[in-house]
Amino acid sequence: MVGIGQITTRVAELIRSALPFAIVDNGTNFDGTPRGRSTFSRLVAYNNVQEAINAGWKQIKIAKGRYAGFVIGSTQGDILIEGQGKYAETIIDGGITKNAIQINAAGVTVRDLQAVTTQDGGGAYFPIQVGDPSNNPYNVVIDSIRIPYSDGHGIYINHGSVIRISNCHISNCDTYGIYIHASSGSSNQNEVIGCVIDGTLGAYCYNDANGSHNLVRDNYFSGASGYTVNTDTTKLICDGNRMVGDATYGRALRVAGSSGFYSNNYITGWTIAYYYDTGSGNTYTNNKNAAAN
Repeated sequence: MVGIGQITTRVAELIRSALPFAIVDNGTNFDGTPRGRSTFSRLVAYNNVQEAINAGWKQIKIAKGRYAGFVIGSTQGDILIEGQGKYAETIIDGGITKNAIQINAAGVTVRDLQAVTTQDGGGAYFPIQVGDPSNNPYNVVIDSIRIPYSDGHGIYINHGSVIRISNCHISNCDTYGIYIHASSGSSNQNEVIGCVIDGTLGAYCYNDANGSHNLVRDNYFSGASGYTVNTDTTKLICDGNRMVGDATYGRALRVAGSSGFYSNNYITGWTIAYYYDTGSGNTYTNNKNAAAN
């Protein structure tokens, strides 16, 4: 005899297979307290994002609530994962034990949610990490993400090329808001556009002497207690950003790369010359409210 539980499971599978996307809903509020779920959600929704990824879904929608971190493995690419909005109540929490979102595959888009790891947790885990020494993803989009705090960098690109980070708001990170670093190989053609980074040690660091043809445009960087933009890469375009510094620390730009273009940036709040250039062949044009050294 077929039990009720087996029938319920089969019905859930049939309904899921008819949907164009997976639903993730664990029945929690933003702070993790219970809120309950509808009958439909209890029947068809996954309890966590990792279950939906591992089930092979290529589009995943996350309801409001607080969720455990997840990993998109190297063979799980070409996937869209989205929450309810950058300032809505969908949050991925890595805590003090792991990254909140780990992306190791190509063709990934993550958008419209919040991600955190425990600030001052001591483990140097990140709300979002792309790549690792064994995986070099490409064609990754990180859009409209809110990171209110982090145990390390806000978004850490360990390896990866053709990565677009856009419309994100990153605050109160223990280190950099966005940090791009390739421990081997290089990271090329990455873009940071239209982001707000405030209250961090530094806003943007590109620590990859082999990387080239990267873009930092139309961002708002404020409150950095180190360099706002700190780069070793070649042919970086840094254009149209607003950099509001803490007058006690650092400079707006620390440039060790070559052949870069730094233009149309509005720079204020610095008591010393706004850039420190140890590279070669870099061009500074029409940067406002500061005098070159």
